[in-house]
Amino acid sequence: MMQSQEPGSVYGVEMSKRAAIPAGKWMHTQSSICCVSLTASVVTLIMTLIVCHQIQEGKDELTAQGSSYTPWANMPDTYATMEKQMEDSKYAGYIGIPVCICVGCLFMVISRQIIDSRNGSGLQFCCICEGICSACSCCEGLSYCAYFVFLCVVVAAFSDPTSICNHEFVVSGTSAANGLTTPSPIIVGGTTAQPTLSPADLANCEQWVRSLKPAIQSCAIWMAIMAFLACLSTALCGAASKFAKETEEAFEDEEGGWEYDNDAGYY
Repeated sequence: MMQSQEPGSVYGVEMSKRAAIPAGKWMHTQSSICCVSLTASVVTLIMTLIVCHQIQEGKDELTAQGSSYTPWANMPDTYATMEKQMEDSKYAGYIGIPVCICVGCLFMVISRQIIDSRNGSGLQFCCICEGICSACSCCEGLSYCAYFVFLCVVVAAFSDPTSICNHEFVVSGTSAANGLTTPSPIIVGGTTAQPTLSPADLANCEQWVRSLKPAIQSCAIWMAIMAFLACLSTALCGAASKFAKETEEAFEDEEGGWEYDNDAGYY
């Protein structure tokens, strides 16, 4: 005969204490996953607006009255590219926030309905899907980490504008493509020395690098936050998969009439 069990409540759903413990943990992870997704959308929007502002400030600084900056013939389209990317991200943030709220609410309603109806098949499906989501979030987090490291390297390189300008536009052979005037190779002591940019082009390039650096720094911070959120999502999805399985097993035990000690197993 099944042992009497103290009643419990999970998000307004009455059930035995035996099932309430794993079910409660599962529902908490569902709400946490929704919160992390919403936070990621908010962070994307905020950081996009910050970077857009910094890009505009950089352009204004370069074109301000009294500035000695003179764009070269085929100036790298870095600003145009970043502006388009930030514009797309901004709209993604505007759309993503209400979508996350709506989908999150629907997600919680469905999750609550699953435990209210003791739907074992639904819990098994959630267990599999959340396990897959955990793996996907892990890959996403690794990609954010890699992008963060790349941006840190770029920021470090931008700390020395002279070096990066000479290397990027002379050593890499892109000076002609960008309309820069590259002097002929200098022969010193029988060896060929690496040429540098003309003083005017070098000054222009250095100003361009300095004006772009703040936006790159903000992007690095952005990627660090997103990497943290992706890692958090990985852990939450993995935990949700585990708790979904435990909840499904608890419901099966109740239906099968197995005896169970309320104080064992889930503390």
